[in-house]
Amino acid sequence: MFGITVYGKAVYGNPDTDTPVTENPAQLSTNRTSTETINKREKKEIQHRYRSYENVLLSDTEYGKLRQEFPGDYQMRVERLSEYMASTGKSYKNHLATIRSWAKREKPKYNPADYTFEEGDSL
Repeated sequence: MFGITVYGKAVYGNPDTDTPVTENPAQLSTNRTSTETINKREKKEIQHRYRSYENVLLSDTEYGKLRQEFPGDYQMRVERLSEYMASTGKSYKNHLATIRSWAKREKPKYNPADYTFEEGDSL
């Protein structure tokens, strides 16, 4: 066997097969993390850009949830986030979570009392 140094590591070659053998094969990487990362990226849904500045990213599933949770004003909420991000330069990891968080902070809208009555009822 003969030895050489490659990138600071000792590598020994087998003269019979001309294949290098590393000094410590137990330290070889199996690249599991990179494979797991690739698999996670493949499972991630495609996100689309929404509203005036096209800076709000939502997947089809997230957009559907937004429409269900805020049926009357979901477009206004997305637009508000879009304008805020464009004017301040801020960015958020999850735009659906940001819209939900902002909705929780809002004061409940005033709901006028219901004065309807049925025949025979008195006020």
